[in-house]
Formats: sequence, C-alpha cells, structure tokens
Amino acid sequence: MITSPTASAPLTHSVAVIIAAYNAERFIAETLESLTRQTRLPDEVIVVDDGSTDGTAGVVHRFEGAERIGLRLVEQTNQGIAVARNTGVRASYASHVCFLDSDDCFYPRFIEASLEALTRDERLVICFSDRDVVDEHGVFMRRDLDVPAFRALVSEQQSPSGAKLLDSPFVTLLSGNVIPIGNLMLSKNDFERVDGFDPDQVAVEDRLFLLYLTRIGRFGFIDEPLGTWRRHSANVSGSSNTFAMVFYADQALTKVLDRQDQLELSSEELDALKTERSQIASRLLYAASHERRPEYRAVVWSLLRKRRISPASAAWSVVRLAQRQARALLPGLSLR
Repeated sequence: MITSPTASAPLTHSVAVIIAAYNAERFIAETLESLTRQTRLPDEVIVVDDGSTDGTAGVVHRFEGAERIGLRLVEQTNQGIAVARNTGVRASYASHVCFLDSDDCFYPRFIEASLEALTRDERLVICFSDRDVVDEHGVFMRRDLDVPAFRALVSEQQSPSGAKLLDSPFVTLLSGNVIPIGNLMLSKNDFERVDGFDPDQVAVEDRLFLLYLTRIGRFGFIDEPLGTWRRHSANVSGSSNTFAMVFYADQALTKVLDRQDQLELSSEELDALKTERSQIASRLLYAASHERRPEYRAVVWSLLRKRRISPASAAWSVVRLAQRQARALLPGLSLR
C-alpha cells in the first residue's frame, strides 16, 4: 500500500532514497537515522517492505525523523529485492534515485557529493562511492573498492576525490560486481531507460542492471568511503547461497547474450561474455554437486543439452557426487 500519491513529473535535481526491506527490524532504524544526518537531505525516502514477518513496518512507522526526510512506507507481498526496488522507484517523484539496503548506512556527504558529480558532468550515467565494509557489530573490515579488479580499471581524476572510468567496465562486471549498488545514484530517466531491475533475478540483479547501464553512459565514482556495507549471516550474497548466486549469475549472463545485438556488444565483449559463461557452467555443476542440490540432475541435463559441458565433465561430476554421498553415509570410508 502506497501511503501518499506520487507526482506526475520529477522535480529537477531532487533525490529519492529507495530502501528495500525484508525482516529488517534489527538494523533499519540505524539506516534511516543516517539519512537525517545528510548534509543535503533527501527529498523523499521510500521504504518498500517486501512482505516482512517481523516488526520492520512498525519501526518505520515510529521513526522520529520521518517528516524531515520525507519518509514513506510501501508494503507489498514478498517478491524479492529487484521488484521491491522497482516498486520504490515507481512510487517516487524525484529526478534522481539512490539505493540503500536496510542494514547499511550513508555517511553525511553521500547525497550531496553524488548529486554534485552527476550534475557537473552530464556524460555520467551513475555516480557511486567507496564504502566501509563492516561486520554485524559495525566493526571495520576493509574498503569495498580496494579490490584488484576495480583498481585495474582506468580512471580520470575530476576533483580531489571524484573520478570517472575512462573505459566501459562491462568486461570486468561479467565475472563479478565490483561496483556497489548500495552507494550509487543515477537519474530516474536512466533507470527507466534500462527498464530497472530484472524481476526474474532473485539474486545478481545488481550486476545485470549495471551491465545494461554500461551501454548508455560513463560511470563516475567518489574514491572515499561515503557509507557502510554490513556483512552478516542474513546477507543474500553470503557463502551459504553459493548455488543460488552462481545460478542467477548464469541466468543474468544468458540474458545479456540473448540481447547481444540490441546491446551492440563489441567482438571483445562478446568473446569475454562467452568465456565467462563457459566458466560459470563448470561452477554451476560443481556447486550443485558439492551442495547435493535436488536440482543437480536437472542442471546436468540442461548443461549437456545446451552443449555447455562435455559428457566427460558430466560423468566426472556424477562420480564425485556419488563419492560425497558415500562419505556422508560412511564417514570413515576412504574414496580416491
């Protein structure tokens, strides 16, 4: 239920923060509080409660700073983070949107710095920032952008902390998302140009979204932490979801391959895409076998039928699965 009507036309240089929330009672008050401390307050904050079964909605309704940040609550049945984010954007009237997970925070300068970067250079389609990766207690672990894959991208400095990527990050994004969707701002118009997040993507929706965005403009970034990314056991991208993450990564890249002509992929990009899909096929087979997934046989048959793995690879995988099952039944048995 949307608690207030939306405007028909976006306000110039207005900002909406979209928060998709599912059972977020534990952290969402801290998330909302971070928005009241922005040097440039958001024009609206839309929390989409995606069918929570805890007290998420109650925390949002009781939030003391609601009026100051234009807080609204949208409630829907559980449909996943992609649909929840799309719902939030559709409910907004702002010219620009940014996404904040319900267990993360923005530092005070995020909105001001991101909006300034986007309005300074009209060639930028998005602006994102670094962020501090913290554990569930807020203890610092590392910086999000301090990974070799991101630092290998060629960039140009535009301000003391602002820069833009000179080359498309398309190829880099094929093998993993090195750009934080949670500290990212773009115009609502550009969001709609790529049709938002794909509702079929239960996971890896952010990587597919960014791959599409590479086709319409350049990426800018602020090379300083302007928010937090909280890592804990309930994160959808946790290690316990390996099969799901590989499955939806494969689905995302298949969608890109199916749209190769529309996306005008270069020969280099197409070769990189095909190589990554080949590698994902092997990882998908391994994950299904290692986790003894009930979908294992369907995965093997699908990959064989589409000639993405060889019969020898499939046979070896079946043997390895049988060995793992034997070990589970007879822990002392030694199989080589």
